[in-house]
Amino acid sequence: MAHYNTVPHQLVSLLPGHQFDKFVEDLDGDRYVKTFSTRSQLTTLLYTQAGGKQSLRDIENGLLAQGSRLYHLGLPEKVAKSTLSYANTNRDCRIYERLFCTLLDCCRDLTPKHRFHFKNPLYSLVAENRQEVESNGEKTRRGPAHEGGFDRGGNTTLK
Repeated sequence: MAHYNTVPHQLVSLLPGHQFDKFVEDLDGDRYVKTFSTRSQLTTLLYTQAGGKQSLRDIENGLLAQGSRLYHLGLPEKVAKSTLSYANTNRDCRIYERLFCTLLDCCRDLTPKHRFHFKNPLYSLVAENRQEVESNGEKTRRGPAHEGGFDRGGNTTLK
C-alpha cells in the first residue's frame, strides 16, 4: 500500500517544530495540560483554516469524521468543542505571535528582495483573542483585556 501525506500533515511539516516547542516551553503554554497540548491546538487550527471550518461544531464533526487518521497528526482521538474553546481562550497568544514572526523571518531570508507588505490586515488563528496584525507591522488589540494576551497598556509592535 502506498503512503500518502495528508494536507494537514504537509502544513505541520512546514513549521519549525523545534522552535515552536521552545516558544511553548518559554511561555509555559502546556502548564496544567493533560491531553490537548499546544501543538495539538496548532494542528487543529491549521486544519480549521485549511478546511474553511466556521464553528466549533463544524471543527468537531470534521475531526470526528477523520477518526483513526488523527493519530498520525498527533491529535487525541476526540477533540471536544469545549476543549478547543478553552484552549483558544486560555492559551497565551504570544506563542503564535512568535511562530508568525519566525515564519516571516524565514520568508524574508528566502526572498530578500521581496518586502512582504501585507495589503489587508492579518488576523490571528486564535479568534477569541481578537488580535490584528496591521500591514505596517503594528499589532492592535481588539476586544477586552486578556491576561494571557497583550499588555493592558495598548499596542506592541512586531519585529
